[in-house]
Amino acid sequence: MKVIKITNALWLSQIAPKINDFNKKLKVPGLTYEGLLTYYQQSVQFGGEMLEFWVVFDGVAPVAFAHWMAKAIPYTGTVYLDAIYNWTKQSEPVKLLAKEFHDFGVNRNALIYEANVINDRIFRIFRKYAAKYGIAMEKTTSIQVIGRRNENIQ
Repeated sequence: MKVIKITNALWLSQIAPKINDFNKKLKVPGLTYEGLLTYYQQSVQFGGEMLEFWVVFDGVAPVAFAHWMAKAIPYTGTVYLDAIYNWTKQSEPVKLLAKEFHDFGVNRNALIYEANVINDRIFRIFRKYAAKYGIAMEKTTSIQVIGRRNENIQ
């Protein structure tokens, strides 16, 4: 397996069905597949040193992706992985992405690594490999919530 930083925004259409699958698993109201794909394309095209999109390949087949960024002010020395998706049962893709995320933080002088993961299984795998690179990932007391206004209530 190999991991590659994507630098061609047009290439993302090659994994568009997997981005759609990922979006369906997220189940976030207001987050459309088209919006998510465009967000990733924008990151690849304009992200420079601040946003990156990486894909793991098993031979020529893509099997996982991740997206991360250096967080802006008011966060100091913080990098943030906002998406990681592995559509295989293998943990190797997560290991490779964890290594690249670690290196991204080191190259940006970050001491704090934040991440959103899709489920506890990915969290456990990611935490295991992050620990090998000196990053202690723990769940926080922060609770992510989402609400939707009910237009029928006055």
